[in-house]
Amino acid sequence: MEDIHDIKPPMLIGIDPAIFKIIIALIIILLLLIGLYFLFCYIKKRLNKKGKEKILLLPPPPPADKVALKELDLIADLMVIDPRLYYFRLTAVVKIFIGKMFNINAPEMTTQEIIAAINTLSIDKSMIAPTREFFLSSSMVKYAGVLPTIEQMKSDEDFVKKFIDCVTLRRGEK
Repeated sequence: MEDIHDIKPPMLIGIDPAIFKIIIALIIILLLLIGLYFLFCYIKKRLNKKGKEKILLLPPPPPADKVALKELDLIADLMVIDPRLYYFRLTAVVKIFIGKMFNINAPEMTTQEIIAAINTLSIDKSMIAPTREFFLSSSMVKYAGVLPTIEQMKSDEDFVKKFIDCVTLRRGEK
């Protein structure tokens, strides 16, 4: 019986399971390293953007009184050209100023609403009655067709400047 030999052990075909596990582990580690690299680049980019955003910030808006006084200078020519339009713009300047200083929706208010609102705001008591008179006389020019004199328009412009200065000083004391 020397002719009969035992069967050879089975031959492995394909990849050795141990080597397969090592290759998969290396691929996972490589993918994690690539993911961490991209995460690092993303965070670095975001931090750089935040630093640049601070540099690119717009300057703060100018104070409401400076804007109102500049607008008064811009509409001065309308006194002679179109007094009615002048009063529309003049009251708009005052309403926008009041709206910005007291955080109310003054530009959208009617004359009666703005007069009622002025009574509740922290405006110097000596300015309340003249302000009410200013808005009432302006309404007569704007809606009733009353033509003001140049002296009246200059007087109203001076009142608006005084009003702006008075409110700005009072708000600045707080």
